[in-house]
Amino acid sequence: MQRINHSEAYSCAGAHTNLAESYFSRLRRMIGGQHLRVEGRYLDAYAAHAAWLEDHRFKRNGVLANRLIGGALAAPVSRVWKGYWQRRAA
Repeated sequence: MQRINHSEAYSCAGAHTNLAESYFSRLRRMIGGQHLRVEGRYLDAYAAHAAWLEDHRFKRNGVLANRLIGGALAAPVSRVWKGYWQRRAA
């Protein structure tokens, strides 16, 4: 891993912080706008969701919808998220 001193240079030998800054910007906007309320115990799941969206943002919506539906149908009931909307622990 390379470090960059931004007081000396914005980018050095191809290393930069654009991806990390883009990810955290999108995560903050998701929490503030889309999710409205995030509990600490679910923050890692929201961060993983934001990372997945960041990694797949250039793929077509049809491809993403097929992956979402296929994954949802193949996955068992989540013990972590069960009862989330009713605000009670599983």
